[in-house]
Amino acid sequence: TSQLGTQLRTLRRQLQRARASLDYYQLTALPQARLILDTAEKSFRAGDIDYVTYVVNTEPAWQIQASYLDQAQRYNELVVNLESLVGADLPAGQ
Repeated sequence: TSQLGTQLRTLRRQLQRARASLDYYQLTALPQARLILDTAEKSFRAGDIDYVTYVVNTEPAWQIQASYLDQAQRYNELVVNLESLVGADLPAGQ
């Protein structure tokens, strides 16, 4: 039906956007978060910063990682919804 086709197109667009967001996190944001954590840990271990500064400096990295997990959950929910709509598993990487 027309409604089914509209739902399918909408879910596919949302899935494409979610995939692009995951790619950004995996290729850019997560490596930056790792760098933030590594730098803060080295500074803390060297005695250059205190614990409070360490916690403050690492907060953005934890936020990035939490946002990535939220986005991964959203992506997986979209996959489940799309598979439910079409009645079959999606090919890997969709």
